[in-house]
Amino acid sequence: MSKINISDIAAKLRAQFKDDKAKANIISTGADMLAQTDDKDFVVMPSWWQAATGLKGLPFGYVFMISGNPDSGKTSATIEAMRCAQQQGIQIILVDTEKKTTKSRLVQWGVDPENIARVQPNYLEEAYDGIDKWLDAIKDADPDSRILVIFDSLGNTPARAEADNAVEDSLQMGLAAKINKRGFRRLVPKLARDKIHVLVVNQTYANMGSPGRTNAGGQAVDYFSVLTFQTSRFKWLEKVVKGEQIRIGARVQWTAYKNHLVDANSVIQKRVQLDITGEGIALVGANKRETKTEEDE
Repeated sequence: MSKINISDIAAKLRAQFKDDKAKANIISTGADMLAQTDDKDFVVMPSWWQAATGLKGLPFGYVFMISGNPDSGKTSATIEAMRCAQQQGIQIILVDTEKKTTKSRLVQWGVDPENIARVQPNYLEEAYDGIDKWLDAIKDADPDSRILVIFDSLGNTPARAEADNAVEDSLQMGLAAKINKRGFRRLVPKLARDKIHVLVVNQTYANMGSPGRTNAGGQAVDYFSVLTFQTSRFKWLEKVVKGEQIRIGARVQWTAYKNHLVDANSVIQKRVQLDITGEGIALVGANKRETKTEEDE
């Protein structure tokens, strides 16, 4: 066994930067890896999320992605995350590219719209610039603040040149991927230092000439995300009201494609089914079998 005490050396090195937390946080030991155990290390989420992921919630310092087809619970999950964040005194930055999240829906789910920092970009470049400006402003106002950034949604946001028809169709997807890579490369170094979590809502598209689906936005988004779910609708939920059958929500299936934050002893279901209604989200089943959804038919 080495006579060197790495923990003591790390403490001395960190002490040299006592007036500069950013530099002090560069120094750590292997014991600090994935050490989030305290509730303050997370946006703590409800039991359905914990059962699906094996995690208390959304840990600061990381990027998660929920990707899938329309009406499969993506935005509902982010609204639930906003509600939890506000209850825990965590600031929210919402990148609302689709401009479809209404005040009434937020209020219905217990979210205060007045306390959400909003970015409403027309282009990808504006999205990342808006995030940077809000992060700096919030940290200037309260250096100890914790922040949840929600990007809803990545795949439907064009690059400026793409929207201006300045590039050929064959180059458009590659252009957006490059901008996303640059955006995440400048964002990710801030996450652990400034207690930030980024939850990305994305779209999927069918692979041409081969089975399976691919997440929009380029491989950089997949690379930076340490947890990725692909979602699909299993069926609509309906009930009879005054003799008329009405739609009240959807049962969706979430399939985990990546979860790098779970220890080897955790039992994590690869697929979970959730009921999403106006009353919220509930876990209704978990299994490891291939399950057919409406969107597969």
